[in-house]
Amino acid sequence: MVQRVSISAFSVVSLLLPRTSKRRLTALAAALACAAALWSSPMLPGGLQLGDAALGLGRPDLAARQYERVTRWSPFLSITRRALERSAMVHAVELGNPVRARRDLEWLTRLTADPVDRARLKERVGYLLLEERQPLEAARLLRESAEACRHCSQAPLRLARAAEIAAAHGDPELAHQLFDAVAADWPVWRARAHVGRAQILLRQGRVLEALALFEDASEHTFDADLQTVATLGAATCLERLGNLDQALAELDEADLPDQVRDTRRRGMTARSSL
Repeated sequence: MVQRVSISAFSVVSLLLPRTSKRRLTALAAALACAAALWSSPMLPGGLQLGDAALGLGRPDLAARQYERVTRWSPFLSITRRALERSAMVHAVELGNPVRARRDLEWLTRLTADPVDRARLKERVGYLLLEERQPLEAARLLRESAEACRHCSQAPLRLARAAEIAAAHGDPELAHQLFDAVAADWPVWRARAHVGRAQILLRQGRVLEALALFEDASEHTFDADLQTVATLGAATCLERLGNLDQALAELDEADLPDQVRDTRRRGMTARSSL
């Protein structure tokens, strides 16, 4: 009976070569294996590439595990930061895990000294907290983001969003404070801050104060959408004050589709007759 023997290509070559060449070939193979192991080690950039490859193959779970290995074992700060950035992205976008993504970004923030980058990371953490239904914590992080880099172009937007989130989730005092800071430090954003404050005042029943802010915002903004919001707010205030004719006049000035405007007019007229 003929016995089949499986012989590797390396074994065949080693049989044909002199002993010295065999030793060299063995040493070369060992060196290549060692180099491959080192390159894919989580301590070196190759560890990141393994994660990237897994992500490219549609395995975000494997990619996340590989990035985690890199963050734990790499002694190089630059590699650790890149791994945390990619891990946060995979958990937030691919795996739908905002809690883990936030923790990665919080760790990355602690490793970041540049104020522009720190502000950007704090902003991302804030929006992840909003996804986790922690709105007041989100507002706090957005405020910290604005304060971390006040010269950044996004600073007034971050502070305005913090104020709007606080206003919408039960902290009007903080919202007023933040809107005031926006209006004082960034005059271009004054109209948006006034609209935000006016909406809070209107909910609190302080109609005259709200009307004054809505009118000021409408007169000083070049943003068409913001002007529409301010005009509608002023119309609502005038209606509550019993001035239907002026409220309808304000409504006519709002940039609204005809059907929407007609519906609002009928609603105001019906309410005034009650």
